[in-house]
Amino acid sequence: MKKFIVFFTFFIVAVSSYPAFTQDKPGGNESVQYFFSNGNGSTENPILTSVRPTEFNYSVEKQNLLTQLDQARTNDDFISSSRIQDQLNEIDGIKYLSNGYVNPVDAGMLETEQHFTANETPFYAPNYFRSTVEGGAFWSVATFSSNRTSVIFAAVTEFVSGGGDMLKVYTSYDNGINWVLKGTYNGFATTVDYRAGELDIEAITNGTDTLVFAVAGYNYNGHAFSQIAKFNIVTGIVNSTHYSAGTATNDSVSTYNPKITSDNTQYSSSVYIYLSVARDSLMPGGLKKKSLWYAYLTAPFTTFDITYRSPNNLNGFYWNSIDSSSTYLYQDIAYTRVGNTNRLYTVYNHEGFYTDKKLYLAFSDDYAATLPTGLTMIETQSVLSAKIAANGNNPNICIGYRRFFGPDWDYRCQYSVTGGDSLTNFTASYPEYTSAQSPVLIDVQSVKMQTVGLSFLGSTLIVQ
Repeated sequence: MKKFIVFFTFFIVAVSSYPAFTQDKPGGNESVQYFFSNGNGSTENPILTSVRPTEFNYSVEKQNLLTQLDQARTNDDFISSSRIQDQLNEIDGIKYLSNGYVNPVDAGMLETEQHFTANETPFYAPNYFRSTVEGGAFWSVATFSSNRTSVIFAAVTEFVSGGGDMLKVYTSYDNGINWVLKGTYNGFATTVDYRAGELDIEAITNGTDTLVFAVAGYNYNGHAFSQIAKFNIVTGIVNSTHYSAGTATNDSVSTYNPKITSDNTQYSSSVYIYLSVARDSLMPGGLKKKSLWYAYLTAPFTTFDITYRSPNNLNGFYWNSIDSSSTYLYQDIAYTRVGNTNRLYTVYNHEGFYTDKKLYLAFSDDYAATLPTGLTMIETQSVLSAKIAANGNNPNICIGYRRFFGPDWDYRCQYSVTGGDSLTNFTASYPEYTSAQSPVLIDVQSVKMQTVGLSFLGSTLIVQ
């Protein structure tokens, strides 16, 4: 049976009004507990405290350089930006992780650059509420919209029987009625399969060029990898690499569930791309270490150079867990603007004794150069599938996650209007809280550059 990617919009929630959108069960809106952590990011011993850590008390010199970097990037002054970034790195004593470059063939990539000519004949979907992108056998779907263009972007990872799987990027210039295939990556070995549900995209534009960065998890030779692909919508050139950080092709280390964001809402040609992945490494005694790892690109329009950083002593972006389980690490990253400061915010959770009722948060105001601030959110029921979204131009953020409250799972959001940097500024709401359904594939997306409140589109991406 032929399959199509079909988008059905189920609800739109204006979180600023904190609605209980669909509710037929009593209770469930119990308050959660928030704590700071001033330890090393271990979920086994998070050292919970109500006292905010002091790592953001930067020196006057560093704060001045961060301000100058912001101004240089606003002015698209690449020479000054690079010089100031070098000065900041010297102050912070930054030691970049090795790229760990290996032959791409070792990661299943037979080709890393292609040139694609799009099929300009779109599929016409007359029903505005049922927009068909393409037929195929798909692992994942991701969508994106930008405040800088009216174009809607979509990507799919497609299963290929007897061959390497493909990653495709589409655009719609008429609000999703028609779709145009703009790029395809099909440079994998024949034994590569994408991982279900692991695809995220970010489109950036500077008024001349438009790029779509796609990150996807895939399996090759029994090992989990994360791909980073760069699609030039104007030229059709497609570049691809994998998240290495020195150990990506080590049989005892897997990188999966990659996420991506950018600060294109604030900057144009000087935009940065930010990446995070779940990292799972085998330790002596059969133990497994899970952590969230981070990287970024500082010149995405001109290069494909990736900078890897680990601000928590090689434990990743603050949080990490060590146990014998094989649980899946859910994580996400978002960019938000707090006053005149650029903030990166991450969320981390998985099943397990130390994490079953907890979400672990971390945010950094210096591009993750130094140890970020850690927060722990403790629910009264088990939680899973954490995601985060932000407007980009203001401190509004929303953390969405599945929460168990008998007899099924519901979907809950925690919303902050101050960048999520205190223990008392989160407000809870339920987009879905009924016993009639148990949401699984709800996505949380922000309306970029919205100045009042924060609206989210909750939608199920259906393959039928």
